[in-house]
Amino acid sequence: MPEASKTTGTVRKRTPRSQAKKVRPKKNVDRVYSVASKSKIPDYVFKIGEARDNLSVIVAEVGSDATSSVVVGSRGKPTVVCVSYERFRPLLSHGNRAEKLAFLVVDELLADAPQHIRTPAVQELSRLSIGDLERLWSIESFPLSPQKATALKRKMKEPGALDRLATRARVSQVLQEAREAGLYEVLADASSNAVDEAE
Repeated sequence: MPEASKTTGTVRKRTPRSQAKKVRPKKNVDRVYSVASKSKIPDYVFKIGEARDNLSVIVAEVGSDATSSVVVGSRGKPTVVCVSYERFRPLLSHGNRAEKLAFLVVDELLADAPQHIRTPAVQELSRLSIGDLERLWSIESFPLSPQKATALKRKMKEPGALDRLATRARVSQVLQEAREAGLYEVLADASSNAVDEAE
């Protein structure tokens, strides 16, 4: 039945809910994949509605790659981060502060590294002093300049840990480049050479 507007006196027809057109924003799946593949500072913050519309894609992407993350917020301001359970699980453990700080250092500096490189790095770093871990936490990325590496080593109780972490970062970089180029036979040789250089 037509309904009269009280202010203008015009009559408008009411559309039943079943006949109303549902307008949904276009899902931008490519954006989800490109943002999820970057693990450092995000260049895009998903709006809450956008994340809701793409939730299944976000979950699939973040769940399949232990190093990816998606940032969601409102008005361009980051509010939450979606990460895989595997990446978040160490922070839930009842470990000590050093173990959690070691996980955060590895997560920041070896973000693109495969799990078989990240796990031993966390185990090794968790044995360091809190002071050494805080110094490692101050590193923004590898490679370090020789001057910065030398200055950092002077302040550390176990300076060899920095060298081993830098080697793992180099190996991870080589693995990533080989993966991107599709050169799996080069992958094994390059990782062996990088490990030999460290020894």
